[in-house]
Amino acid sequence: MDWQRLGAQSRNPFALIKGVVVILTAGLLLAWVILQVRGPVGKDSVSEVEWLMQVMQDPGEVLRAEYSQLAGAHHEAPRELARWLRRAAAALPSEALKEERWGAYELEPLLQVHAPTSELRALFAAYLVATREPDAESVKQALFILEKTAAEEPPPPLANQLLAQDCLRRKEVPTGVEALVREGRFFEEAGSARGESLYWAVQAQMTDRLRQLLALPGWAEEAEPAVLFQAGRLTGDRWLEWRSLFVLRLRHLQPLALILTFAAVGLWYVVLVRHQPASRWRWAWPLPALMAGVVSIWPTLSLAGFQEQVLGLSPDAPFPHNLWFYFGGIGLREELCKLALFVPFLPWLLMKRQPGLALITGAFVGLGFALEENLDYYQANGGEAVWTRFITANFMHAGLTGLAGNALYEVVRSRFHDVARFVTQLLMVIGLHGLYDFLILDDTMNWLGADLGSLIVLVILARQFFHELRQATRPDPRRIPPPAIFAIGSALLVALVLVLTAWSGGSWSEVMASARSCVALVPIGLLYWRELTA
Repeated sequence: MDWQRLGAQSRNPFALIKGVVVILTAGLLLAWVILQVRGPVGKDSVSEVEWLMQVMQDPGEVLRAEYSQLAGAHHEAPRELARWLRRAAAALPSEALKEERWGAYELEPLLQVHAPTSELRALFAAYLVATREPDAESVKQALFILEKTAAEEPPPPLANQLLAQDCLRRKEVPTGVEALVREGRFFEEAGSARGESLYWAVQAQMTDRLRQLLALPGWAEEAEPAVLFQAGRLTGDRWLEWRSLFVLRLRHLQPLALILTFAAVGLWYVVLVRHQPASRWRWAWPLPALMAGVVSIWPTLSLAGFQEQVLGLSPDAPFPHNLWFYFGGIGLREELCKLALFVPFLPWLLMKRQPGLALITGAFVGLGFALEENLDYYQANGGEAVWTRFITANFMHAGLTGLAGNALYEVVRSRFHDVARFVTQLLMVIGLHGLYDFLILDDTMNWLGADLGSLIVLVILARQFFHELRQATRPDPRRIPPPAIFAIGSALLVALVLVLTAWSGGSWSEVMASARSCVALVPIGLLYWRELTA
């Protein structure tokens, strides 16, 4: 391939505009073709997965499905019956629980299959009576039976489980947790009781009890990763917190979200690499910095828990007290954690002493943070968020960490003779980050306009970051210039948004709405392109 000829073509503004128009037109045309072939997905034409998601959002449908499974079972499953009764008691009106038949559910067939022994039958009978009004004499007698049976040494199976369920229904969480603990310690098959004890201990913030339970062999293995993450945050066990976060990420990772993330981050990756001189490893060396940025989100979440639970920072505080959450909370913790993961690269940077390398390395750390953060947005919003995140948050994280990292590198290189510049730069970075989040997330400044305010923040950041990038680097003139890469890559991302909107079942009006949302961000894209060409 003739790179010099291609590079010359990419510097031709008319050829560049033509390429962008062709790509966007092709994206719209492909979206239209998809809609003609597949048609928009309506209420009567949803996929099986979407139908299952709708079912899961309806507790009544879930109860009916589980009831059918229990009624049709050929083997006894008393623990599954106990779990279903707990869910039914929480979902059904209290009047329905006073009858032998709970609404549309006949309980006797379930008891015949899943409570075949007289001992089990008596426990379930006491539990069913206990779910009625608490002031009835029969209810008090049923509770006495449950408590007495659960206190036996050793207790019979399910006695403590059923007692715990009733205690939790009556908001007696500590008592319910202890009953679950007894059930879990006495019976190997009571894994659900062990997991539930950790869940409710987290909900009640029983920190000391959590530490004791987590120290028991095999106890943590029964809990969901989300519960263990919260438990680690409450107890200060950072390894448990981060390990659970990693498992959660892998468990809920969607391939499409991962592809979209790499597409958006990959464009900034190429633009930044193209500002470095040609070398054998120039495409590979940024990967460790990128991964460091991904890892930096873990201590960020730990610090977020401390700030919100211990310091009481909250976005719901009245103005101006909520500013502490955005500036001293989000801005401070995210920038400090990203900068902390930049520090390990300082020895290498000091050895290389290459102009602009510290700025770009810091930008890659920030880009890694954005990569991890993108996954949640893309899994929630699909392809529609690709262009928005690319043009706003992805650049913001890269630019802020690049500036802070470069300032730290300079102060270390000067043997701490330029501390004032570093402190000023760090405060500016934290301030811009906090202001950006405040403008887009808080309703206080609606009169100013969140779009205008966030645009001003991005203008300030872009001017500063690209100015330092131009001063320190010189892209290879023989290759495709970064402005052309940015323009063509942006057009490809917008075309991808349009295609994915149609592919996911949207109508033509939804495709056009996605197009309009992309057009609304074009001024920011033109700002970046202008700074890259300056």
